[in-house]
Amino acid sequence: MVAEHYETWLELASAGQFDGQGDHHTPKPFVRKAFAKYLECGIFAHGFARARCGDCGHDYFVAFSCKGRGVCPSCTTRRMVETAAHLNDHVFPRLPVRQWVL
Repeated sequence: MVAEHYETWLELASAGQFDGQGDHHTPKPFVRKAFAKYLECGIFAHGFARARCGDCGHDYFVAFSCKGRGVCPSCTTRRMVETAAHLNDHVFPRLPVRQWVL
């Protein structure tokens, strides 16, 4: 859905169509870059790696991710899970913590 409407949104934003709803102008370069990376995330045509199981020798392919933190829900979730696991396994056991909230 994002891929279908991204170019239209970009044109409308650049033309100032959203001025009545706040300070919406041409998206900043970092926003454009994040969306461009998101639109290529997980698509084999944009790159992949071949992995092999060391035990059984089965080959499989893994599409490259965008590693984004703001736009891509898949990469944001992965980073959130990794951060929570790191805190739970390596940080909190060494500190006197009663409650923590992320």
